[in-house]
Amino acid sequence: MTTKPMKETLSLLAIDLGTVYTRVFLFDVVEGQYSFIASGAAPNTMSKPYCDINEGLHRAFTQLEEKTGRSIIDSQAKLMFPSTGEGIGIDRLVLTYSAGPDVRMILVGLLSEVSLDSLRVVANSVYGTVVDAIGVGDPRNIDEQIDTVLRLDPQIVVFAGGTEQGASRSVLRMAEMISIILKVVPEDKRPEILYCGNAALAEKIKEGLEHWTPVAVSKNIRPSLDEEAYMDAQALLSQMVLFQKSKKIGGIEEISQICSTEPESTAMGFHRIIRYLGTESKEMRCVLGVDLGASHATMAFADRTQSIMDVFDFGLGTSMSMIARKASLEHLYQWITHDISPGAVQDYIWQKKLLPGQIPSSTAALDIEQAAARAALQMMMAHMQKRWPEEKANYDPILVSGAVFGNVAHPSDSLLMVLDGIQPVGITTVTLDTNGITGTLGTAAKIHPAIPVQVLESGAFLNLGTVICPLSNEKIGKPVVRIRYETEDGQKDDIKVMKGTVQHIPITQGKAVRIMVSGIGRTTVDPLVGKGIAAFRTIGGVCGLVIDARGRPFDLPVDLQERRELLLSWKNALKT
Repeated sequence: MTTKPMKETLSLLAIDLGTVYTRVFLFDVVEGQYSFIASGAAPNTMSKPYCDINEGLHRAFTQLEEKTGRSIIDSQAKLMFPSTGEGIGIDRLVLTYSAGPDVRMILVGLLSEVSLDSLRVVANSVYGTVVDAIGVGDPRNIDEQIDTVLRLDPQIVVFAGGTEQGASRSVLRMAEMISIILKVVPEDKRPEILYCGNAALAEKIKEGLEHWTPVAVSKNIRPSLDEEAYMDAQALLSQMVLFQKSKKIGGIEEISQICSTEPESTAMGFHRIIRYLGTESKEMRCVLGVDLGASHATMAFADRTQSIMDVFDFGLGTSMSMIARKASLEHLYQWITHDISPGAVQDYIWQKKLLPGQIPSSTAALDIEQAAARAALQMMMAHMQKRWPEEKANYDPILVSGAVFGNVAHPSDSLLMVLDGIQPVGITTVTLDTNGITGTLGTAAKIHPAIPVQVLESGAFLNLGTVICPLSNEKIGKPVVRIRYETEDGQKDDIKVMKGTVQHIPITQGKAVRIMVSGIGRTTVDPLVGKGIAAFRTIGGVCGLVIDARGRPFDLPVDLQERRELLLSWKNALKT
């Protein structure tokens, strides 16, 4: 049931400071429900020559005013609070950001397979870089560790160890080692400390270390050897990282002071929405969310028992070169359908690093960006499934966000990127955040939970379609599933789909359809159904109903010409 908004919480302005663009979003109550109204965007001006975000904000505000006819800023370029109810001003303001250089972190724990592994999970949830890790088995002596800290100049030390009522002496020795390091580091270079270990030692460790530097304490991330609890530490570390970033971003302190709730990372807001969908919604099982930005990518999934997020240090703008380096240029190149050389692809990637805001000006450039998106998605999935092997890509729904999914010639291109990169199994729906508002909605939820709930229900997100991805051991060319469907306007059919193909069934967008799927031979329609018959009702998306019968995982041909022809055949199949 939809929650009725609080009477005093009306118009909401959300600001998202990205590495490349500053974007602003306006939400307001329309017919008693929160709705997304419009957005404005301008290049981020935190770098030279402005070195201040306000110029970019002013341009984005001006664009939003032109689109809506609403007055948001006054003659001195200041936001007008509160709204007069006559199309002037706003009532609430939230801020999310990913802009600014990555924060350098050192992890300090006990055992590499326990506390240090858990610390990496915490560190991977923020826009930061782990520059070193120190454990009890570290072969370096104290002098070498001090030299390392001085050389790497970390801004934050994340310290954990010991289960509840567990190890104490070893944790206190590590705290003493940190204290020795802090004593010799110049005062203006001392990193802040986040302690997230044995709670029984928290007060003593905080008292011993805060003489030298600020110390924050969160709940223990490893209450027991079999239990992990990350959320409190992730939220606290995210705030610490944003504080460090804010030191490098001119003008952010001024805008932060007038926000209705504390600013937070775009990734944290994104995760909050995925967690809500996975843990609170009765209709959804395990929700997967992906946000491909310019400098970072975020992946999160959640079900009724857990929610997990990772932030990756690559994107499709300034850090596209990281995708080529980590996945290899050859891996990225295998998704290219145009007749361009690997060298030309490499040149474009480096050009993107210099000009991250440029929009692909040719179909070949678009092909490269979509290939990079596929490679990025595959790396993210490999990472998540290695860390949580029990997750078998059986997600529903999948929510994707990022300019690469919106800047396409046809919505089916976005859907195919998801299918190629994530390779989901079973029956799922794919939803596109065309406006990039998921992260800001997550932060807006801290003001009132009705805001994201009602915006999600308002149609602000695009339903790309329902996808059936069977698992089959049949040979290529053999029938694997039988599809019988009937729409509410009388359209019906009964078809068989062959192994190795992608088939599109045009279902009118927004219309209900009843579908019955049965596996043929050695085929599993959905892991939750097994080899039985799956019958369900769904709503047609812009890409209708899609059956991806290529198998999992599927391999691309080694031969260049054969591979390109196959990729094009899959692409064309979704447009018929």
